[in-house]
Amino acid sequence: MGFSEIAVAAVLFSTILLIGISLGSSYFNYVDELNEAKRVNNEILYSKINTRVLILNATYYTSNSTLILIFENEGDTVLNLDFVNILVDGILIGNVTDFTYDVNGRNDTTYAFQQDIVKVQIPYGTTPSRVTVVTDSGVKAIANVSVQ
Repeated sequence: MGFSEIAVAAVLFSTILLIGISLGSSYFNYVDELNEAKRVNNEILYSKINTRVLILNATYYTSNSTLILIFENEGDTVLNLDFVNILVDGILIGNVTDFTYDVNGRNDTTYAFQQDIVKVQIPYGTTPSRVTVVTDSGVKAIANVSVQ
């Protein structure tokens, strides 16, 4: 074997080695990304399964154009009220903390734990018919609004 044949063999061996290293590191990055995606998916699934909201009362008072919404956290997860949205007649009007609210009579917290009751006072110009509460995990509760 001459020098040129040895050089070609060395270049081929080096190229194959570099390709193998690149493919190996790419594969391990892929596995890490896949495991992270599975972990996040499991967290979301856990949250959806264990989150439950029940609207206890939704009343619109025509005398002061205020919608009073009372709901309970019946799930095993803690609700961050900054991420609990309120829809009136299918229109997003904001999250709980955009309005006057209290949790079990206290207005110094933005979290609703299991069995906590949240009361929200929403100024609303027209008489609504339905209200929806949507949690950050996508779990929702819908109720008809009574008018007084």
